[in-house]
Amino acid sequence: MKLIKGNFARKYNEYKNREGTVWSQSFDAEIVESVEDLKERLEHIHSLPVIRELSKEPGQYEFSSYNNYHKARRTNVQLVIDQLPEGSG
Repeated sequence: MKLIKGNFARKYNEYKNREGTVWSQSFDAEIVESVEDLKERLEHIHSLPVIRELSKEPGQYEFSSYNNYHKARRTNVQLVIDQLPEGSG
C-alpha cells in the first residue's frame, strides 16, 4: 500500500506542479479475527460512499465491491473479489 500511495502522490504532485503531502492519514493494517468482524468491516466500507454523499445507495457507487458481495449485477466496473469464508469463527 505504501508503494501505491507513494507513487500516486509523486505523480499527482508532478501533474499539479505542487509539493507536499497528498494523503491526510496513513494506512493502518489490523488483524481481522473472525468472519463476523470481516463482514462488519466490509459493510462499513460499503456504506462510505453513502455517508460521503457519493451515492444514495451502496450498490450505486461504481467502484464498490458491494454488488459483488450481494450478488447484484454490475454494469460498469467489473471487480474480481475473493469469496467470504464460511462460518462465523
